[in-house]
Amino acid sequence: MLSYSIKVRSVDSGSPSQSVETSFNITLNDINDQPRALQLSNYKVTENAPLNTVVGNLSASDEDKGQKLSFSLVDDDGGKFALDSKGGLYKAKSTDYETSAVHYVVAKVTDNGQPALSVSDCKNSSYVEYPRVSSWQNTL
Repeated sequence: MLSYSIKVRSVDSGSPSQSVETSFNITLNDINDQPRALQLSNYKVTENAPLNTVVGNLSASDEDKGQKLSFSLVDDDGGKFALDSKGGLYKAKSTDYETSAVHYVVAKVTDNGQPALSVSDCKNSSYVEYPRVSSWQNTL
């Protein structure tokens, strides 16, 4: 919480001039800021990778000190991907490159402020879309 003291003085144009002066305080209260910079550390996984293989880790930041961030999936591409308790995105079902070379995963981060806020993308949606969790063929 920040506080500012303001002093105002008003002078008229009379002769002799008269003036009045007063002081007042302004207190600025902090409000909850939304999380920012939702990112996925890696976007690729091999098509033959076993189930529970970690694709990457979600991360975000929040200007408010002490905020706890939680991650969730809004779209898990038909259950093909899931999150662990720390924001690790992992392969939950088998993937096949020939069927789908690109998988769409929509992630959301929410803080524990009052009120709780979620990250928004540039289109003012409540979600950030990661359009390239790619699977590729093993060349071995």
